[in-house]
Amino acid sequence: MSGDLNFTYVPMYGKFAGFGDFIFNYDGYILGGLGLIRTKPIPVIDPDNRLFNWNNLINFDVGIGLRIFFNRWLAAVFEVRDIMYFEKIESTSVGTGPDVPIGATGYSSNSPTNPATWYDSQTHFTNDIQMQVGLSVFLPTSFEYALPK
Repeated sequence: MSGDLNFTYVPMYGKFAGFGDFIFNYDGYILGGLGLIRTKPIPVIDPDNRLFNWNNLINFDVGIGLRIFFNRWLAAVFEVRDIMYFEKIESTSVGTGPDVPIGATGYSSNSPTNPATWYDSQTHFTNDIQMQVGLSVFLPTSFEYALPK
C-alpha cells in the first residue's frame, strides 16, 4: 500500500490523425514526487519463528507518461514509474542461542525468536518499477470559459 504526492510537467503535446477520420490530441509528461509506502518482509530464511510487522517508509518516485485524448474529458494513459525507497529486509542468519525467557526483552539476545535478530543490520535501496495502462476521466466533462481566450 502506498500514497504519493506528485508533480507533473508536460513538455510535449500535439495532434495526430487516427484511422484517417479522427484527430487525437496527446501529451507527454514527466512526473516526480514523494510519498509513504507500507511494506512487510515475507519470512523465507526462518518462517517458523519470524513474524514481521508492517514498516512505514518514505519513498521517492519519478516517471514518464503519454496521454492520448479521445475527447475533452477521456484519455488513454501509458506510464512508467520508478518508486524508490530504503527497505528493511530479512536477515540471512538465524540466532542459535537458547530459546528461553531472559532479561527485559523476554528473549535471549541470540535466540531465533528474538525480533531484534530478524532484520538485516543495513537497509537496502529498492527500486519498484511499474508500468501502467489506464483511462483518465477529467471532470467536469464540459465547461464554458467565463472570459474570452
